[in-house]
Amino acid sequence: MKLLKVLQTRSQSNSRFVRKRREYILEGDMGTYLRIYLIWCVIGAVFGAVFGYRLPNTVIPEHYRLEIVTDLDEDHFDFSGTVWIDVTCTSPTNNITLHSKMLDIDQNKVSVSAVNTPDHNLNITGVDFDEDNDFLIINLSEALKADEKYRVQIPFDGKLANILAGYYRSSYQDADGKKVWLATTQFEPSDARRAFPCFDEPAMKAKFTISIGRKEGYTAISNMPLEKTENIIGKPGWEWDRFQTTDMVQKGRHRPNRFRQRRRSEDPQLLREMKGAIDQIAFAKDVGPKILSFYEKYFDIDYPLPKQDMIAIPDFAAGAMENWGLITFREIYLLLDPKLSSLKS
Repeated sequence: MKLLKVLQTRSQSNSRFVRKRREYILEGDMGTYLRIYLIWCVIGAVFGAVFGYRLPNTVIPEHYRLEIVTDLDEDHFDFSGTVWIDVTCTSPTNNITLHSKMLDIDQNKVSVSAVNTPDHNLNITGVDFDEDNDFLIINLSEALKADEKYRVQIPFDGKLANILAGYYRSSYQDADGKKVWLATTQFEPSDARRAFPCFDEPAMKAKFTISIGRKEGYTAISNMPLEKTENIIGKPGWEWDRFQTTDMVQKGRHRPNRFRQRRRSEDPQLLREMKGAIDQIAFAKDVGPKILSFYEKYFDIDYPLPKQDMIAIPDFAAGAMENWGLITFREIYLLLDPKLSSLKS
């Protein structure tokens, strides 16, 4: 296994070498260099698969039902939830392997059942954690059957990160100078596993039905429109925001978000703003719908989602993130103060 790791590392290093020196390579025998480069790419892919950091394809996710409650009190900064994942078995297997990172999971509360018999849980012999590959491995006493559908239930707990990845906390000062906390996400390229157990690879697309638990006074925003709000039973002062089910989405494009909201519009294109930043959203609120309309006409394709939100995040690693129905921006790329900023800036 050490040899495989060495070969994998060397193949990746060789690929970087080619990219850095491509201007010199182009001056030589392009055919020879191209063949060598392709061989290196194949070697990297093969040893990557052998080394085992990719998920097996014996089980494929189809639908996630995610409930997650977030506590933004400074004494806590944590979240807890449960995910129910409907999967299809593509070939017989005695385990279900998915991703999980920096999450606390009580293996005694994990369950697997056939979708057509949800009250009958399969026998789980153990739950293993492969920290090197961020794998959560659910071992079963009997093999899953090919073409059968199963439901995996996993309760989990976690801490809101102070890094700009996964499910993390951020803050801003409102117009009164008060510090206000928010929780947001950045899942691309492989950090959805920090927020909830999932099959965290782009090819494994699935539908999502998301419910976000929050304290009264906060607003939750997700990829799809809000369907209903209801009290959390046994938790006074807390509410569930339940959102419509998405179409097929990969994990990097899924985003539960929440932060305080000043006002709401009925337009399909909304711009969510922090209290005190209302004067800085006028430009984006005017230009955003026009850009969306332009591309609908240019490509002759109607915008496929029921809404498009744009929000500014105080702490955000990328310039922007093109999540379905909810584009997140670094503040400087969305907010514009007409008194201080020029169009050129």
